Amino acid sequence: MMKNRGIALKLTLLILTSTMIIFGLIFGYNYTFSRRIIERNVEENAKNLTFTTVNKVETVLHTIEKIPENMAYFLENSSYRKNELLNLIRTVVKNNQSLKRLARSNPVHVCEMNLFRVYGNPDL
Repeated sequence: MMKNRGIALKLTLLILTSTMIIFGLIFGYNYTFSRRIIERNVEENAKNLTFTTVNKVETVLHTIEKIPENMAYFLENSSYRKNELLNLIRTVVKNNQSLKRLARSNPVHVCEMNLFRVYGNPDL
């Protein structure tokens, strides 16, 4: 009887060990394959999010870029002092909904920005 138990124990340990190894290999393969898929999806989602954000920013900028263009045509042949220019810019921002939304969405940067350097006249 002892020999039979020894053989049964050996067979049980062999079967359990080989089963654990097989399951370990399957789980390891599944882990690496799933990880690759997830990383690929994360990269694709990051690209899509970037493109979406860039498109939103371009849309906002495209609508707003006409304002300084028109102001530039208006200001080319006139001379204003610093205070007059600031009042003119405030009036334009006050009367334009797109610029109001931009100023509200990012008030710190709009307030800290040196408007004269942005428009290419550092001497003012």
